[in-house]
Amino acid sequence: MKNILVSVILVFSFFSITSTYKIFAQEPTPAQNPAPEQPTAIKGTKVNLIKPAGFIESTNFPGFQQNSSGATIIVTELPGPYKEVSESFTAENLKSRGMILQSTEKTTIDGYPGLIIKFSQQAYGQDFGKLGILFGDDQETIFVVASFPVETEKDLLAPLKDSILSAKWDRKKVVDPFADLTFTLDDSSSPLKFAKRVQSTLLYSKDGQFPVAVDAPIFIVGKAVSDLAEEQIADQKAFAESRLNQTVENKNIVVQTNEPITIGALSGYELVASGEDASTNTPVAIYQTILFEGKTYYIFQGVVGAKAKDQFISEFKKMTRNFKQK
Repeated sequence: MKNILVSVILVFSFFSITSTYKIFAQEPTPAQNPAPEQPTAIKGTKVNLIKPAGFIESTNFPGFQQNSSGATIIVTELPGPYKEVSESFTAENLKSRGMILQSTEKTTIDGYPGLIIKFSQQAYGQDFGKLGILFGDDQETIFVVASFPVETEKDLLAPLKDSILSAKWDRKKVVDPFADLTFTLDDSSSPLKFAKRVQSTLLYSKDGQFPVAVDAPIFIVGKAVSDLAEEQIADQKAFAESRLNQTVENKNIVVQTNEPITIGALSGYELVASGEDASTNTPVAIYQTILFEGKTYYIFQGVVGAKAKDQFISEFKKMTRNFKQK
């Protein structure tokens, strides 16, 4: 989680929990002969998109969703140059995250160099198709991805593609990164300061610097974008350990403690583990808390070089306990 592709890794981690469970309010009935859809400002981002018919704005992530099918469009702003980020979208990298690359096509999006990426993923025994666009400049990259059950591709692929290709990037727009979130996190007494928002996930680092060195501390907090099946979280302690092992940026993870925790009205499990950075083999200390809210959850993860474990595991714990729901 230390290089310029940290955000891409996080994106894939959170996409993998998307499912078709009907957790949102029913979509409104479409009006007869509706007026042409106007671009919608995606909350928490500098991106505008035309919303496909039958989709509504999500309250759990930046983008749109269709309740009847489980299809989604999610907007992510990545803090890295387009050239470097786009080069990471290889068949090998996607495969390591449980995804299959089907095709890529160079294009231009809102005047910026771009890439159309078609890929697929299996989750909860169901196959999902994914169509994404990637574009940006030498400082930032925009990733907009549509996800849909494969059996809906015939009906949904065309309108989803039209929507994501309508992307407009208001580069100069000032966005409050916290305004639309369902939680707050007080970092006023910590050396870890807010550095970046990716989707609905906040990244904190020492003095707010980003990117950071491989052994420097980094801490994230975010909320899963959809419900889980009841059988997945029947054993919450086991789920917490399983979620920890989904972080492909670390390897050889050994859980040292896994204890119950309650913060506010939410409860879950707090873990401390050791491991290695997958890219450099650097020994790291890993912290994670999962707080369950019905069938969904909040996740807190911190990673730091093993030599600084004593100092920053305690900081990760303090940050987690400063979490409050709005």
